[in-house]
Amino acid sequence: MAHVQKITFVDNGQDFTEFFVREGIVIDCQPFQGAVWVGTKLVEPATTGQLIRIVPRESGQATFLQHKVEAVKTLEPQEAAEVVQYGHDWAKKLQIDPASLSL
Repeated sequence: MAHVQKITFVDNGQDFTEFFVREGIVIDCQPFQGAVWVGTKLVEPATTGQLIRIVPRESGQATFLQHKVEAVKTLEPQEAAEVVQYGHDWAKKLQIDPASLSL
């Protein structure tokens, strides 16, 4: 199974503070706005203290997410498996091919 990373963002009052990323693609977003961010591609790996460059699923245009990365953690296999299931759930809700999320 591919690794899943949890990227935690500095909380600036935005509706989301965490991306869960597998093979450079957001497969879950918490606590809100999963419908907006799932399917977003990271241009390069996240680095603590930096902004990340992303390509949102909807626009397809590279941009910087305006919230700095607070922490990056690789999930343990059991937790990663749960997040992968959330990714499958998002794919179904958004009517997108799970393969486009590397699932």
